[in-house]
Amino acid sequence: DVYKRQVSTQSTGASWSCYATAPKPACHWLSNGGVMQAAVRAAIRAGSIYLHHALSRLRTGKLAFFFGFISCFIVVLIAASLGTLLQSTPIVFLQLAEQESGQIDMKLLPDGHASLNFTRVENQVGDTGNCAPRMEVSMMVPSSGAGAGGEKHFRLIDSVREKNAGVGRTWSLPVPIPKGQLLVGALTAEKFGLHVGAEIDVWIARSSYLPHVPLNMKVAGIITDSEAAQKFSQAELEGDLFVAELGTFASFAGDSAAVLEDVSDEVIINLPQPRMTPYLDPDFDRIQEKIVRFSTTVQYKIGFDKVEAKSPIIRSLDQKKFLPMFLGLALHIILAVLVLLSIALIYSVLLMDVEARAHDMGILRMLGTPKSGVILIVMLQALCFSVPAIALGIFLAWISCFTAFSLLSAMIGTEIPASLDSTAVLCSVLLGIVLPVVSALAPTHMALAKSVRTALDISRAGPQASKVVMQRRSDPGTQWQVVLCGIATASLAIVIYFLMPLALLSGSITLLLDIFFVLLITMLLGMVVFAMNVCRLFEQLILRLFFWAWESRAVYRTVNLNLSAHRLRNRHSQTLFALATSFVVFISCISQLQLSAIQDAVERDIGSHIQVDAGSGWMKSQTRQNLNSFLNSSSEVESAAWVTHGLSGQLTNPGHTHGTGFEIYGVSPSFQDSVFSKYWVEAEARGYQTYDGRELSLSELVYTAQGLDSIVLGAYMKNKISARFDDPVVFTESYSHIKRPLNVLALMDSTPFLFASKFRPRGTNQGFVSIYTYLSMKDGQGGWMLGDAKELLEKSTRFVLIKLKSSANQDEVVATVKSITDGCTISSSDDHAETFDMVGGIMDFFFGTIMGVAMFICFFSLVACMFCNIHVSKKEIAVLRALGMSYGQVARSYVHEAFVVVMSASLLGITIGTLMAYTMALQEALFVQLPCQFYIPYKLGFMVLATALVSAVCATLIPVCRVLRLRVYDIMRAG
Repeated sequence: DVYKRQVSTQSTGASWSCYATAPKPACHWLSNGGVMQAAVRAAIRAGSIYLHHALSRLRTGKLAFFFGFISCFIVVLIAASLGTLLQSTPIVFLQLAEQESGQIDMKLLPDGHASLNFTRVENQVGDTGNCAPRMEVSMMVPSSGAGAGGEKHFRLIDSVREKNAGVGRTWSLPVPIPKGQLLVGALTAEKFGLHVGAEIDVWIARSSYLPHVPLNMKVAGIITDSEAAQKFSQAELEGDLFVAELGTFASFAGDSAAVLEDVSDEVIINLPQPRMTPYLDPDFDRIQEKIVRFSTTVQYKIGFDKVEAKSPIIRSLDQKKFLPMFLGLALHIILAVLVLLSIALIYSVLLMDVEARAHDMGILRMLGTPKSGVILIVMLQALCFSVPAIALGIFLAWISCFTAFSLLSAMIGTEIPASLDSTAVLCSVLLGIVLPVVSALAPTHMALAKSVRTALDISRAGPQASKVVMQRRSDPGTQWQVVLCGIATASLAIVIYFLMPLALLSGSITLLLDIFFVLLITMLLGMVVFAMNVCRLFEQLILRLFFWAWESRAVYRTVNLNLSAHRLRNRHSQTLFALATSFVVFISCISQLQLSAIQDAVERDIGSHIQVDAGSGWMKSQTRQNLNSFLNSSSEVESAAWVTHGLSGQLTNPGHTHGTGFEIYGVSPSFQDSVFSKYWVEAEARGYQTYDGRELSLSELVYTAQGLDSIVLGAYMKNKISARFDDPVVFTESYSHIKRPLNVLALMDSTPFLFASKFRPRGTNQGFVSIYTYLSMKDGQGGWMLGDAKELLEKSTRFVLIKLKSSANQDEVVATVKSITDGCTISSSDDHAETFDMVGGIMDFFFGTIMGVAMFICFFSLVACMFCNIHVSKKEIAVLRALGMSYGQVARSYVHEAFVVVMSASLLGITIGTLMAYTMALQEALFVQLPCQFYIPYKLGFMVLATALVSAVCATLIPVCRVLRLRVYDIMRAG
């Protein structure tokens, strides 16, 4: 009694000291330790009772458990898999970079010395990296077949060391290359008529270390284009390819004392194995930091003044650094939206269960269960979804990542650790626990909002078409909408006024993309919430459009009334479907945008279907004649253009107050007709002329009297140097320092092959003039103006751009061009088609899976919503049946309701997703400096609508048929 009085007094706020003279309890359980033990036992007993209620409900509500389990399982699986795979997405872009620069992290070249001593380099580098020497030897090769003989560069490599360094991961040719044998490139073998086992007579032409003796060598293998790209860059693959073993070449040439590796032309140094680990970071800045630290460490050990270091892969990755960042942004958006969808699904499941158990909970509260007990029951029921879902989700995520990494390892030829990322696992576990708890908040509030009398009164259960809220003016309570709006606006202000300037000033692209991620998610949710305000209008339009003409008035009226009575519950499903469909459309557009951005970057750099590059020197006379003959006679060539070397200098305004580095190229009149037209976007032009009834192109205008001594610039130069049509610009050549005024003929938003656009360039600004103007600037005297056109081309040509007809076979034309050119690099817009197809297939599969998961979650949410609608409307269904409505009419009324709900939300979602994707396309165009290429996903829209229709039918027929199988009397009693 004393203990009870003390507790009661404490609860009323009385002082504990007034009972200081009360006798101490004699029983042990009334002591302080005993009270704690009793409290713990009581809590455990109450918890076991609440857990028993939660588990018993799960046993009777298997459908609700299934929905909740599936939702938690999907989130855990996607979070763990996505977080792990996101760390490996840079491998795809690394493979693209390696195709351009080879699988080489660092190259050491002699700086002021004739050669490098590989033995000393290897000893000084030590365990910092894996080294391999290389050397070039000039050899005379006889003519054979279509191959022109003469002096060729034989590349001597240490194939064993290169294999240990990770250069040539899928190299299938002999390692080491047998003594007295060589490897030949596929195109070189075709030109010279060589095959495996064939013999070729060569002799050393120029070498300071080997005797000039004839040699008979045997072909040990043919190097495919993909294998050659693993060891050599595109620039190194210009011309014919002959490869021999460095270690045995000297003894084969008759000088066994020569150690060629100690007079190497270059030394390649790769990161220690596993070499791919530093490249798995999605942030290019961190990758660059690791490679630069590795490079400086090597240079410090050797001596900065002794060597010249290059990092070819970093240079290639730098051109693609924004693409993995945008892919990571898209994946974060996917994860965020899936989390929101899962919260909504669990919320719908718990809401359905709470409404179905309103009477049971009323009985529990009547028997004395406190509100905290009701809350704990709902929370335990939600956690029962997540515990098995987390375990199964982590296990299947490990299996899926192991499979994906195994396939990816086989594709790229290197081992990738097949383990889950610890951060991804931790996030997935936290999401699996937090999601059910957050989702249970609203249903718990609804369960406690009803009074005990209302919960026990089953005679009034059913949908409420009207709702009256009474609020005392003197105590308005907390206005949560105002609080949330204040928090949202304050957060937006912080992002705009603090984080955005910080990202711009620090140059942190990662922080900038994180800000974009938050803004995109906020924009997506805001547009969905805004769309819900007009959803009722869409419902009426769809209802009238689809059912007014043919459906009976009774069914039409019932559907309209059901939409009003179930509006609050339907709004949850509509929000979910609008969010899911907008998300599906958005990620589909983004995936296509990412792939097209990579393809557009390659096509823009090449300029046309085929590009012939003579390199740093002039194009050989025989090659030029062969190309002229082929271009004039081929029926598959639509147009071709000749382009000169770039002329470097400074471009300024007439007053020389504003200037920038610039390169000028001379182009033939057919340049505009020979490049990809989709990248040719004109901003402004001084004027046009017509000839023979057609308008001249800009590349033709520079050859007219109006265009002579004129230049075509990028629109960026209008702001950079104030370029205008009424004032000339001044070009100062770098070597002769001769100043040449040039009139501005046009300003370009985008130009293929050359960088003349409205964006700030990552390199040097470029523009083009006529070849006559180019040579007069290069000569400095203008003497070329009267020269013969053929002579002009012979003295200036470096590039040839070939545009093919739509019916042409590009592979055959490329093979023909390669066979008639010598010492030139041939690039084709289809060179990376196989890689693009592989990347496109991976992205389509990945994003298609995500879309399926999103629609899967939406379907279950719709099932839960319609099940709840039909469950609370049993009495109304019984009344309608008693009044004479047939089974089909009642079933159609609920199917039509689901169709209207889903169709209205899907249409709004498609609109929102398309607008969101378009804004991101405009944003990415600024980063990748390409015109915005966007398409409206018509097919996807129809697929989403068809999926919505099937979901509406499947989600409604099962619960409504279960009710309609009962007699009217039984339905009334069940209601």
